[in-house]
Amino acid sequence: MGSFRRNSIWQLLQSVSSTGTDLLVMLAFSAKLDAVEFGQLTVLLSFAKIVSLFFEPRIHEYMIPRLVRAVPRTQLGIWVYVRIGLAIELGGNLSALFVCMLLYLFAPAILDAQAGDSQLFPFAVLFVITSTFLKFSSIAIFRALGEVKRSALIATIVGLIKLVVLGVALFVLDCRAVTALLLLSAIGLSAAVLQVINALAILGNHCGERPMRWSKQLRVKNVHRTARQVFGNYAMGLLEIAHRELDMQLLAGLTNATEAGRYRIAKNLAMIMMELLNPIVLMLLPEFSSRVASRRWSEVRQFAKKAARLLSGVAVATGILMYFTIPLVVQRFLPMQVESITVFKIMLIGLIASTPLIWAQSLLVAANCSDRYVVASAIGAATMLSLGLLIVPPLGMNGAALAYCISLFVTSVLAVWWALGFIKSAKFRRA
Repeated sequence: MGSFRRNSIWQLLQSVSSTGTDLLVMLAFSAKLDAVEFGQLTVLLSFAKIVSLFFEPRIHEYMIPRLVRAVPRTQLGIWVYVRIGLAIELGGNLSALFVCMLLYLFAPAILDAQAGDSQLFPFAVLFVITSTFLKFSSIAIFRALGEVKRSALIATIVGLIKLVVLGVALFVLDCRAVTALLLLSAIGLSAAVLQVINALAILGNHCGERPMRWSKQLRVKNVHRTARQVFGNYAMGLLEIAHRELDMQLLAGLTNATEAGRYRIAKNLAMIMMELLNPIVLMLLPEFSSRVASRRWSEVRQFAKKAARLLSGVAVATGILMYFTIPLVVQRFLPMQVESITVFKIMLIGLIASTPLIWAQSLLVAANCSDRYVVASAIGAATMLSLGLLIVPPLGMNGAALAYCISLFVTSVLAVWWALGFIKSAKFRRA
């Protein structure tokens, strides 16, 4: 547990840096733009995220268990998995950019219907794509090798640079939102390339230099298995779109962009708790992977219990603190967002209820049972959309928050049910 705690601390720094940067960027734009313009920007950013998520195969969840197993055994296997991961993620990033540009050029009416004005969309797309460009492949390498410290330091430095540049651009030079988005995109792309180079250098130090020539092609059986596993992670990511962004798109479609902008602020504030938990959550996958790979089933069971207790304790303590302090901060520094406080409280309570159960996703992925989580996510997404259509029109932002939280809880309960089945039954021990 020593390395787990140490890496969790560094992961906490990375999560705080990433989430803090995203939140402060949104708050800076909300302070600079009027309510309508900010609402339009948040809807366009959300739309760009949805499209990008269609091309995000959650490659880190494919790579981490395999890298953990391959590190002590085979140098070539490690580089093969890294090559596959980088190629898949690069293809997804470029495809997302291409599809977004096609939408802007040939179907602007769709964007106008959601946001009211689509002029900022290309710049919102660049900001979203560069923020996650080759991000998950490099992070998978850092986590699998226990080098979370490096990715945390990179995220912190990049976050500070973004905030300084944005502050100067918006409040000193009085630049337009378009210019600010372009500057942030340039910083994000440069940081992504440097992070990949750094990750590959560390991999070379741990496992030897990359082979000049690759060995035989993967056997047909391995190709089929790899494709099935990657597709399972991809399907899981698609279904989680409903938990990430579709609630806001549904709200924007049924109400207006201004309401969606307030909802975005409330959701980002509530998600601070989840980001504080991310150091624990993100380190669960390599920890479960190592135990499942060595078939230490009693340790898997005990680690799951410890993870659930730790998540519960941190969530309750953090949630209580945030429930009373965040509204005071909003009233003092963000008076234009006071209407978001009720939504924030609903979202926070819902997240606290689901947090003790989120360890199950990591175990299912580590055990090559991600198809179970796909089904759980599908049921959760259907729940959110059904509830949203019913309660968003009369309840507005509060209805969207309720639909989101209920669907997340449904997904988590189903995932735990299947994870417990994996632990108890040898039938699913096929890792």
